[in-house]
Amino acid sequence: MSRKALAFFCCGESKYFNLVHKLIAKVPNRNVFTIIVYTNDPLQFSDPGIITFKYEYSEFSYHHKIRVIQKAHLLGFSEILYLDADLLVNNDSFFYQVNEIEFNEGISYTRSGQPKDMEAYLSNKEGYKSKLSYLNLDHKSIGSIFEDVFYFNFSKTDRNKVLEFFKIYEEVSEIKHAYDKESNYHRFGDQEGYTIAIAAIKSGMPIGINSELLESLKMLRASNHGYDGVMDTITTEIDFIFPYRKDSKEREENLATVLNYYSRHFPKNRFIISEQGTERSKFSDRYDHIFEKKNLPHNQSRCINNGVRESTKRVICVVDTDIILINYYNIYQAARDIHLDECDYALPYTECVDLPEFDFRRPWGKLCIGGIFVIDREKFVSLGMNDESFEGWGREDDARHEKLIGAGLKFKRYNGNIVHLWHPPQDSKNVSAETNLRILDKIRDDIGNPN
Repeated sequence: MSRKALAFFCCGESKYFNLVHKLIAKVPNRNVFTIIVYTNDPLQFSDPGIITFKYEYSEFSYHHKIRVIQKAHLLGFSEILYLDADLLVNNDSFFYQVNEIEFNEGISYTRSGQPKDMEAYLSNKEGYKSKLSYLNLDHKSIGSIFEDVFYFNFSKTDRNKVLEFFKIYEEVSEIKHAYDKESNYHRFGDQEGYTIAIAAIKSGMPIGINSELLESLKMLRASNHGYDGVMDTITTEIDFIFPYRKDSKEREENLATVLNYYSRHFPKNRFIISEQGTERSKFSDRYDHIFEKKNLPHNQSRCINNGVRESTKRVICVVDTDIILINYYNIYQAARDIHLDECDYALPYTECVDLPEFDFRRPWGKLCIGGIFVIDREKFVSLGMNDESFEGWGREDDARHEKLIGAGLKFKRYNGNIVHLWHPPQDSKNVSAETNLRILDKIRDDIGNPN
């Protein structure tokens, strides 16, 4: 029976080590896959069941990832699953599914990358092209390879062919490195997929896309904000919740502006409009819409809670329907940090600007804490979500913030700006503000103000 390994190349920033540990934690059965890590810091992997190799180069290169495959093969592993260190397993069935695939001999990958072939890649790299001329390659026929997920099946491959593959790979890697240094290329040692393809062609190693392995990518997430459009990113693991009441034409227009803005930047995410009112509004099928019939006063806390109950994702982003986060990228950063267990609750901005006068809002001389927040949904639910005793608008966000901080949730604030779109003030604003302040003061008296 073939010995199988799960291989990682992990160097550099602490986030990659954190991500790899999360990947390893998802492996259901170490008896199937032995874990091997090629890393600049083996002490990060103290588990005696993990085999580590010290990364011996002073200058990091993406090309070196194949070294972990070579080392695994020398240890006697004939089938090796390779995953990039910045991926996340979103579905625990991933490893079971991959283990059930009957892989062909050689190298399996999932999809092509960019540029589409080596001829296009070399179009402005005459120096590199010249260095490769001795190989007599048809560059047009060498397609690109996306290099994040591979399966190497050497179980039926002649050992000499495998060794020849690694020999040619090393040879071409050194040529690429030499060219990158000569040209001061900013991504030293990238585009290793072309080198894998060259080594496979020259050694006679079978190589191709495996459709079942490609299908398994649905169970993975890239930790990046943007990726290749095939594998989803952790950004898609955010549900957006928009609490809403239509009490003026401006509120309606603001909601349309807000939805359009976030839809442009988060096109794959689920948007939940949680509405309270006397009459249900109509929205595009692009949005999920829940409605609670309720006369005034509006209950923003309950409106948010209704949306949270509807959500299924680990991370939720609650956005008031008059708030534009200019630094939308901060939502991704907060979601990433929640997935890495570095944060539970985040405010993705520091400054709030009120339209139409562009006034900076500093309540009581402090930074705002309302308008938009990102949080681990399960932890929010476990703490009872928002306090629904608040009616109307105002102070419920203070109560929420103080409760979450007081409960010990890991909190982060990201530099950025929100714009508060103008709308007429809600009815009985002063009455609800005074009432809600009394409720907040009572809560603070009961539990103590953590600020």
